[in-house]
Amino acid sequence: MAEQLLDSKHHKRKVAFGIDESEHSEQALQWYFDNVMRPDDYVVLIHTPELYDFSMASPSVVDHMLKELTKKVTALEKKYKEIVQKSKLTGKLRTGQGKPGEVVCKIAEEE
Repeated sequence: MAEQLLDSKHHKRKVAFGIDESEHSEQALQWYFDNVMRPDDYVVLIHTPELYDFSMASPSVVDHMLKELTKKVTALEKKYKEIVQKSKLTGKLRTGQGKPGEVVCKIAEEE
């Protein structure tokens, strides 16, 4: 879902969601499906991975942490791709770095 599944210009409405590994994210998306979704919506899922302070970490610890982070993001992407596909919508997942609220607003504006 990192790639655009369909040209977003063909959709009347884009809907952006900030997501993470919590149940709350999944519940919010489900609420959207149950109450607000339109068949021609284009969903943009936005994830801001947790930031770590690597300044005192050894290279091996940094490498391990980055591998774990990559695994988490890949699993999250797979999970939400399946959820969105079940709803028969199209969309994409974007990730960003920084403060989550600021990143979500910035990416939503770009879309």
